[in-house]
Amino acid sequence: MPPVRAITTVSACLGLAAFIGVLTLGQIEGRAPRDRILGDNSASGVSTQAVRRALIRGHTEGALSIARLASQERPDDPDAAMWRAIMEHRSRSGLAGTASRRLTELIGPDRADMNPLDRSSHAYHRGWALLTAGRSREAAEAFVLAADLYEQAAQGWDPALYQYNLACYRAMGGQTDRAAEHFALCVAAGYSDRTGWWKADPDLDPIREHPVFIAAAARLERPAREGPSPDTDADTRTGGPGGPGG
Repeated sequence: MPPVRAITTVSACLGLAAFIGVLTLGQIEGRAPRDRILGDNSASGVSTQAVRRALIRGHTEGALSIARLASQERPDDPDAAMWRAIMEHRSRSGLAGTASRRLTELIGPDRADMNPLDRSSHAYHRGWALLTAGRSREAAEAFVLAADLYEQAAQGWDPALYQYNLACYRAMGGQTDRAAEHFALCVAAGYSDRTGWWKADPDLDPIREHPVFIAAAARLERPAREGPSPDTDADTRTGGPGGPGG
């Protein structure tokens, strides 16, 4: 075949192979992401954890494909629906509105009989549903509510995970100074992420240019340069749509 066509074909094959590799790892692992609030590992099949691995490796198109597969395989799973909405929104595919509506249907209304952690998780999912629907002001309010409820209810938990999640919620809620401080406290509490998920977590995007975040990130990367673990699986302790473990 002509040289140009050969190069194009090889590139396409390599891209497909990379995607299949990411997806296969997710199927072999068989683990669902730990929900950022509840630690739910009950789901099976095409794991949304594979979305996180794809994002860590920079495979945005692969992450979108995996998110679509996960939402199709688990149509009633709010976490799968959330990742679908996030990836459709980030990819500007034109399907973000549909994915957002499905996520809204799955999480339902906030209920007075929910415990604070359930309400926090609900507010977090609702924040992403609103954001991917283009309702950014309402989304920020939902994320702040998620942070406030979580802060009250999760005290005494692993301090690094606790601060990491607060950094995520408050960053998405537009409280960037507080979010950056939470991330710094997370690192000071011994946060360790062998996968680099914090570099890809969409929840932290609003504070990546904040000087407090940058300084904390430098401290976090220092041990990694001295000899990181070869483990490449996304660490469920890091939370997530991010986890998103969710």
